[in-house]
Amino acid sequence: MSKKRKQIPSVAPKFKQGNLARDLLAQGFGLHQKGDLVGAGEFYSKILKLEPLNFDALHLSGLIAATDKRLDVAEQLITRAISVNPHDVSAHFNLANVYLNSAQYENAIEIYSRALKINPNYVEAFYSRGLTHQKFSYLNDAKNDYERALSINPKHIGALTNLGNVFQMQKKFEDAIGCYESAIALNLSIPEPFNNRGNLLHVQRRYQAALEDFEKALALNPNYPEAINNRANTLFELKLYDDAINSYNSAIAIKPDYAEAFHNRGNLFRELKKYDLAKQDYQVALALKPNYEYLRGLHFACKMNICDWSNLSEEWSEIECLINNSERVISPFLTIPVSDSMAIQRKAAEIWVAEKFQPQPQPIFSNKPLGQRKIRIGYFSGDFHDHATMYLMAEIFELHDKNKFEIIGFSFGIDRHDEMRKRALNSFDKFYDVRNSDDRSVAQFARELEIDIAIDLKGYTLDSRTGIFSHRAAPIQINYLGYPGTMGADFIDYIIADEVVIPKEMRSQYSEKVLYLPHSYQPNDRKRKISDRNLSRHELGLPDEAFVFCSFNANYKITPSVFDVWMRILHAVEGSVLWLLGENVSSIANLQKEAKMRGIDPNRIIFAQPFELPDHLARHQMADLFLDTWPCNAHTTASDSLWAGLPVLTMPGQSFASRVAASLVTAVDLPELIASSPQEYESMAIMFGQNADRVGEIKQRLHESTSNSLLFDAQSFTRNLENLYIEIVSMNETLFTQ
Repeated sequence: MSKKRKQIPSVAPKFKQGNLARDLLAQGFGLHQKGDLVGAGEFYSKILKLEPLNFDALHLSGLIAATDKRLDVAEQLITRAISVNPHDVSAHFNLANVYLNSAQYENAIEIYSRALKINPNYVEAFYSRGLTHQKFSYLNDAKNDYERALSINPKHIGALTNLGNVFQMQKKFEDAIGCYESAIALNLSIPEPFNNRGNLLHVQRRYQAALEDFEKALALNPNYPEAINNRANTLFELKLYDDAINSYNSAIAIKPDYAEAFHNRGNLFRELKKYDLAKQDYQVALALKPNYEYLRGLHFACKMNICDWSNLSEEWSEIECLINNSERVISPFLTIPVSDSMAIQRKAAEIWVAEKFQPQPQPIFSNKPLGQRKIRIGYFSGDFHDHATMYLMAEIFELHDKNKFEIIGFSFGIDRHDEMRKRALNSFDKFYDVRNSDDRSVAQFARELEIDIAIDLKGYTLDSRTGIFSHRAAPIQINYLGYPGTMGADFIDYIIADEVVIPKEMRSQYSEKVLYLPHSYQPNDRKRKISDRNLSRHELGLPDEAFVFCSFNANYKITPSVFDVWMRILHAVEGSVLWLLGENVSSIANLQKEAKMRGIDPNRIIFAQPFELPDHLARHQMADLFLDTWPCNAHTTASDSLWAGLPVLTMPGQSFASRVAASLVTAVDLPELIASSPQEYESMAIMFGQNADRVGEIKQRLHESTSNSLLFDAQSFTRNLENLYIEIVSMNETLFTQ
């Protein structure tokens, strides 16, 4: 037992001479004050043998048990003490602390409230009840408790700091800053207010200022793991990955059971595509904190990234059950590769929205009536660079009718100074880099610019900024292109689709109203260059004569059921090979292992290495048939394939993401590439694999289609999109005539 001094009760027992129990209590309490809890406990035990209902011995023994984390014992002892003396406020307070430490929050709130009935001016009871309300996310109750504590003791730094935390959680950033600065002014030697102000500055994307606060906190306490972890989070945002990893390592070294640091380091490894390391960190964090919000979804996604399918169906079944139980288990985007259920996807989105985005008051828009002025369209994205979104949208931005529309770009992604970024800059009437502005400020700025329609090109994909739209950047807000599913948010008014990706009978599954484009919802850039490099199968590692099935979808889209079908296809088509992306060493090894388990020589799976886009498009011509995945299809990948002249065999399901490729092949007038079931998909692939002439006919039709297909007619697509914008502005005319 450590001899380190422990906290003793706020109300010391009163001693009188001449009573053995009281003499023993005085000796025990003396040891207690010196930190000798073992010795003190022995004296308290002797007292309880003499007087089993001795209040002080019961109470003090309970405190020792609580210090030793024997919380069940502490609860029993202090409860017995209260039965002896029901009016002792200190005992009530300490029992509530036991409940708080054992996560029995409702009981803790009840007992703190009893203590406050005994002593209405008990500052620490208000403060601790506030902490408990905060644990429960009862933010208004927590706020009231901290304010009551401060009304009694305006210099209570803990109450000031945690009141600031509540304001921060309520997005009342100015009030939060005020609390932290008041706490700092009261005592410059306490690190917590600096750390918490740093967190707020981080949320506001003021990363350098946040780092300064974390350094101030660590100067006061170099072994403060929370500040070290928070510093690492900010370094992560600044892309200073090595420094961030070192900080996470330091936090974990100080606090080996720090689940948050393992989780955050896992996120960094996932960002770096080091999925094995990320998975390991997520596993540790889950072992430490099994109910860690959204962590099971991240762990599951890492397994998909490396094609680790061990216990996959069982894990997904558990995640689905938790979603249906409204648990915060997985982010919306991570449901798309594994679930074809729109109900599950929408439920996950609604859970995410309810937790991440507090309801905001409807802002007043100053947009002038349209009359003869241009409609202002704001495109919001983090992908105005060499990215799939720009591969699709670049020519649309360039072709917008600037006589009718003012096109404004809001970029919150990194500026890579590449060719696609230059095209974006040259396309927009105005272009703003808002990556260092917080969500509220960006929304306010968009309102000041009188944006009429705000287009969210990210949804819930990586580095999204959904918070901008929760603050209402424009009277009309649209989910388009980046996220193939419903946002589940009442602040997103519309989703743009076509009648293949969202059949009319499925509209009720979406929180947004559905706007339909003719032909296909997906735009395409006809300026995508296909390299004229003279590639050969040999240099790409492909056999010269074999039938080459390929699927250049991301590895996380490959599910065990899809792979089962692919392996049966290889069994049936003699000598054929499957050409996949080799995204990481682990996914390659796992896919080879899975092929061998299904009786296929692993050498019949060939892995393509990263290529620049023009060469990547060109190498499609070395394959015979693209095999799509489900429930998440090829999206930009499918249009790349079609643009390069490679037919795509697909099978639509119920969800938006599972119907994209069907939309694209329909738009190029090749409906015979759409299967109605996995069995038909398999038989069609085998038929094509055994009939090279039939594939040649389809390739010829596809080649002829690319020159006149509406899928690749950017001019017509842009006019259709603009007509849609005009229509929805007309439908919402009252928003522009205030």
